[in-house]
Amino acid sequence: MNKTFMGKVVMLIALLFVGNQVSAQSFLNKLKKATDKVTETVSSVTDTDSSNEAAQADTASVKVKWDKLPVYHAEMVYLLDPVSGDTLRNEDGTVQYEVALRDQFGNRRTPETIKAQKKAVNDAVAAILVKVGGGALIGGLAKGGKGAAIGAGVGALASAGDIDQAVKWKKVLKQQDKLMDAYSEHFTDEGKPKDASVDPMAIEDLSLENSQPTSASTDKIKEEFEKAKDFEAEGDSAWSDLIG
Repeated sequence: MNKTFMGKVVMLIALLFVGNQVSAQSFLNKLKKATDKVTETVSSVTDTDSSNEAAQADTASVKVKWDKLPVYHAEMVYLLDPVSGDTLRNEDGTVQYEVALRDQFGNRRTPETIKAQKKAVNDAVAAILVKVGGGALIGGLAKGGKGAAIGAGVGALASAGDIDQAVKWKKVLKQQDKLMDAYSEHFTDEGKPKDASVDPMAIEDLSLENSQPTSASTDKIKEEFEKAKDFEAEGDSAWSDLIG
């Protein structure tokens, strides 16, 4: 088994189980559920084994379009009067603004949508780990994680690319958690500041300095948020084309 590949597997498991025991147990339960879908133990399968194709056919597969998955950031939006186009200001003369959550494709999304995507990605990673080690992996995790990535067949059913992406996305989600914590503390779901006296640029985990501020009329902002709510209402089906 390639040592580099094994190193990435171990790194992924470490990322998954950093944190308190409650989180680890929750994810372990997901893994155990995922193994119910596995119809053939992979511990006897090797990379060169001719039965590999059959094992893949018998094992629940997960296909993720990693390059299409949204990555979110916060963006400052200055409010414009829908009639005059003038910048709206507060009584003290400061500019009125909202902070929107957007993906790299320019789509505005709600906090609930971002939470739903996190769950979908985590479930996909759980399924990938099952493919990596099957029953051997689950057995190791059930014993506290010791030796979880050791045993014949580890890596037989999951591609190195999936492991690379899973490791990357666990880090992405960790950063995203910081973004969402900062957002929920300082803004409503609609992006309105809870305390107008707080300088949004000073909120470190929002990283607003990394995105270009925009301006939009209040009508357009309202319409955009309503579309984001419609997308939220799609639920799990919103991710079916990306994770399946």
